[in-house]
Amino acid sequence: MKRALCIATAIALTVPTSAGAASKTKVTVDGFSPLLNSGFYGRVESAKTKCMDGRRVVLYRKKHGKDLRVGADRAALDVDVYEWFVGSDTPASSQSFYAKVKPIDGCEGDRSALFEYHT
Repeated sequence: MKRALCIATAIALTVPTSAGAASKTKVTVDGFSPLLNSGFYGRVESAKTKCMDGRRVVLYRKKHGKDLRVGADRAALDVDVYEWFVGSDTPASSQSFYAKVKPIDGCEGDRSALFEYHT
């Protein structure tokens, strides 16, 4: 029995695992476009493509109490940057917004800095 346990332990120690540090991910809110398709836009950045391509980004408006979910998009490659866009009416007053990505397998989550929209 001890020999079987030793062999099983040796095998477990030599088999590589996919467990490891998750790749750092950064999400940004870069601006608001008031043109024809008005809305907020930003980027998702990481060393791993899987942490950016198709990554779900949720945009929130900061307010007292629970923050308001404005909308969501999936990051897509545009030239050499993974960008997202959430359509929105032009805010009626000065407000703060931020974007979030949840952690996924092998990729960290992130919350952007506040984006201050001023009228």
